[in-house]
Amino acid sequence: MDSTSSRFSDYLAQKNRAIPHAVVDGKFQPLFQRDPDVQAPAGGVSSTVVDMSKWMNMVLADGKANGTQLIAPEALIPAISPQVFTGHSKDASSRAATYGFGFNVGTQPSGSVVISHSGAFALGAGTAFSMMPSADVGIVVLTNGAPVGAVEAVTAEFMDDVQFGHATRDWWKIYHAGLASVTAPGGDLTGETAPASSAAAAPLTSFIGEYHNDYYGTITIRDDGGKLVVAMGPTGGYTFPLTHWDGNDFSFVPTGENAPDGSLSSANFAVTDGMATSVTMGFFDANKLETWTR
Repeated sequence: MDSTSSRFSDYLAQKNRAIPHAVVDGKFQPLFQRDPDVQAPAGGVSSTVVDMSKWMNMVLADGKANGTQLIAPEALIPAISPQVFTGHSKDASSRAATYGFGFNVGTQPSGSVVISHSGAFALGAGTAFSMMPSADVGIVVLTNGAPVGAVEAVTAEFMDDVQFGHATRDWWKIYHAGLASVTAPGGDLTGETAPASSAAAAPLTSFIGEYHNDYYGTITIRDDGGKLVVAMGPTGGYTFPLTHWDGNDFSFVPTGENAPDGSLSSANFAVTDGMATSVTMGFFDANKLETWTR
């Protein structure tokens, strides 16, 4: 596998490389380039279909490639066999979903075990693989487009063809609907418009300063030419402007792989005696830890 790496610099060094495409207004557009080095073990590998096919052959051959045992079978088995439940059976006739070490492990209607996984980033990556060891077959689908369910549908229909010779259902419809939330805008103000007659905010000096959150760390709010700007992250490198919404409430447009096009969030300040004491930002409320205190 000489075209595979978990280093972003190796991907950039390739002349023939795919550029990520995000979905904007229903169309794929090459707008962003994500640097996944900090998440390389989970989502930062760049590869090719040819290289991935070599990897699948190795897995299907119990860790052997080109006559060489690269991984001992007893070391590989735990990875591709159930270790945890990812979804319990809903009734006596349904199957539980299980996970190995980096592999989904499931049982097909034919009774055959399939090991699989898919990966997705809203900025422009949708990938999937599926292997059926008992039939010694596998498929990998790599795209440089935001996840819309296409790659999962292709792998599922392939497995249907292997077992039954035809598709058993409309996999595209199922997966497209199931992944709709990945490319949906985020933030509590998405789809909202600012009040036509908004109340005035406190003076900008009321909001300027540092605010701390035990989970996210410290943010700095500064005045940049008469507009509030938030700087967050370990080095303050993630910045975004605040736009007045109503009273001491502002809005901002989040960016990044968790903020598809159209995302809009609130930034609500608590003000006491003319000074902001905290700010709550709706986009960061997944774990209800979205409040920073001055």
